[in-house]
Amino acid sequence: MKIKIDKKRFLYFLCAMGLIMTAAGIPGPAWGADKSPLDLLSAPPIIVAENTNGGSVLIQLRNNSKDAVDVSLGVPDFKSQTTGRDLGCTIGFSDPDAADSKSVYTRTMNPNQTISFKITVSGLWEAGESTAELFNNGTDRIGTLKAVKYKVPFSVVIVPPSADNSVLNFQYGREAVITLKNNDAMTYPVQWELFINGNRYQGSEVIINPQSNATLTFIPPKHWFNARVNALFKTNAAANGVLTLKFVPKGSMSLPYWPQSSIPVSAQLSYWSETSRQIVSFMIIFILLALGGICSFILNSWIPNQRRRLDLLERLNTLANRIHEISSRIDSTLRVLVRVERHRLRNALFTRKIISPDIKDLFDQVGKGIDTLFKRVEFLEEIDGVYDSMNDPVLSASAPPSLMESIEINLKKATELLKKTEPQEVDFTQVRNLIDDGKKLVGIITVPDIAFKTELTDGIASLNTIFNETNGAIGSKDLCKQIRQALPGPFEILKEDYSDPGKLERDDCYNIDFNIIRLHLIKEFVALFYEVPVAEREKRVTNHLEDLLNSLGKLNRSELSEAQLLVQQIKEGIFKEDIKNAIISKTISIENDQSVVYTNQAVQFYTYFGTPALNHASAQREFELMWDFGHHNLKEDGWKVAHYFPTELEYPVKVTFIDSKGNKLTDANGTPIQLERNIPVLPDPKLKLKQRFQIEALRFSIAFLAALFGLLAGAQEQILKLDLIPGLIAVFMLGFTADSIKNLLTQQ
Repeated sequence: MKIKIDKKRFLYFLCAMGLIMTAAGIPGPAWGADKSPLDLLSAPPIIVAENTNGGSVLIQLRNNSKDAVDVSLGVPDFKSQTTGRDLGCTIGFSDPDAADSKSVYTRTMNPNQTISFKITVSGLWEAGESTAELFNNGTDRIGTLKAVKYKVPFSVVIVPPSADNSVLNFQYGREAVITLKNNDAMTYPVQWELFINGNRYQGSEVIINPQSNATLTFIPPKHWFNARVNALFKTNAAANGVLTLKFVPKGSMSLPYWPQSSIPVSAQLSYWSETSRQIVSFMIIFILLALGGICSFILNSWIPNQRRRLDLLERLNTLANRIHEISSRIDSTLRVLVRVERHRLRNALFTRKIISPDIKDLFDQVGKGIDTLFKRVEFLEEIDGVYDSMNDPVLSASAPPSLMESIEINLKKATELLKKTEPQEVDFTQVRNLIDDGKKLVGIITVPDIAFKTELTDGIASLNTIFNETNGAIGSKDLCKQIRQALPGPFEILKEDYSDPGKLERDDCYNIDFNIIRLHLIKEFVALFYEVPVAEREKRVTNHLEDLLNSLGKLNRSELSEAQLLVQQIKEGIFKEDIKNAIISKTISIENDQSVVYTNQAVQFYTYFGTPALNHASAQREFELMWDFGHHNLKEDGWKVAHYFPTELEYPVKVTFIDSKGNKLTDANGTPIQLERNIPVLPDPKLKLKQRFQIEALRFSIAFLAALFGLLAGAQEQILKLDLIPGLIAVFMLGFTADSIKNLLTQQ
């Protein structure tokens, strides 16, 4: 049977076999060359002793040719399979029983003869396997010799990180380095494994040169480390482990006789770098302490202070309603004063921040100010109530004018005391007494007491002497006799017998008091007539006699007041015509008591005549002034009024004049006379709080930070003692309950 061979496939087979044999180091057939007649029959490996670095082996060689062959055997050197370097060994040849050896072995081998000879190697210092080529005549390669040094000291140790620290440091995600030192005079190829807490890491092979160091570098596996957050506060306790080193020469199998070493290690496992851990943990602890301190601040300072501020604001709101109810019978200066004071106190509550060290003192001051303002308002309400009683139609119809005048005098005195910027307790005592006296006088109006009746009878007795028609100081005067004839009514009481005060009834008291006042006005008028120079009598006195008699002839208080005002004008020599002419000619201007007007501050407005004497004349009372302040339709009446402006703006302040009949004064064209002045209002400089707040914030921040830094060491101890969550809570509570934080809040 013929076998058919595919030449092309056979050629591919031969090429593949050639490549395999070449890779395996197997010499192929020497086609086209002469084959060596010598055949290496037996060449066991030379076992190199650890202590001598030498060894020997018997070699068998056969001459396969039919002819004798001259043999000259030699070995150039052994080469380490680990390092690939020539080792510079000493190689000798000898007969099996001979003691001496030669570097070249020579003899003649007969056809088909087999010989044995010994090869001795010394100075083979490298561990592992080494090989050498056996040549005949220097060029004819006979075969490969192998030397094996597997009994080695293997004195490889770990180099500690520092002289005083043998613990290895491993950080998550960072390349770890372990330094090994080879104390032997040979190169070791080493395979290594690291076990940490029972977790294995297989490393790659490393070559360690003689008397040299080598490094094992690797990325520690994640499962070696604690959770990221836990690792911020607690470094792991040093973990126990073992570093296993195996000496495995290249090209050899891991046989039982190859040495290995197990080195115990202690490792510090860190998820974070020390710098990062300290920074981040410090920040977290500091933030928790700060949160605790801030919560303590909110609970112990902010909330109480805010509550107190709200309480004070509620009291001020109550005052606002009560102030609003005060009637215009109260002097406008005082009404504006209490409004401005309420605004000032309200604004003062916001002149300090909660972190201000003196905010509690401020609240105490505002609280005292509110107490004082409450007293003022209560007194004003009482004064307003007295005015209500005075204006009661039933009461006023039978009220003795002198009592009504005394009540008004008391109330005005009380009002002046209440106008003080900072009234003292003694002022309030006087106000109390004046109001009580006014109320007492109201009671006397209803039920006249014996003292008042006695005062009336004494007054009549005194007037009887003055108005005696024969020798009285006034009654004997011709002018007085003229008045008595024209107006006999007031003189009638001088004819009655009022020697017993107890017999006077309420109506009697009113009649007597009313006429006593009329007689006093007649007395003053007559006296003025004779006191004024003769040249001025007619113009200054006599011309006003008819007006006086008309006023005195009407039995009502308003006309009596007109008579009193007329007599006062005669005394001063300035009459309502003088005031009217000055107004019409506009020799009068609007003035105020402050050179610079600020928001929410009381400003007093008044008019000023070019003729100074007019500024204090009683004749001003013949006219009423109506003020318009240019905002919120707010108006006041009076020659002197007070007001405050709520915002920064220029306000047009206007004033119009109304005569005693209720008509506006007009010029020659019938146009109402009006004065106007623009008042620029600036923001209150006291409310510029930015700089104060910056200083207070800086002061609080420094003190607060100092207190927190003082707590850091204790906080770190707390978090090290406990697990993560309880530790974080403990740090927060440390900041919340710390005495240093509470002391800081107390100092405020």
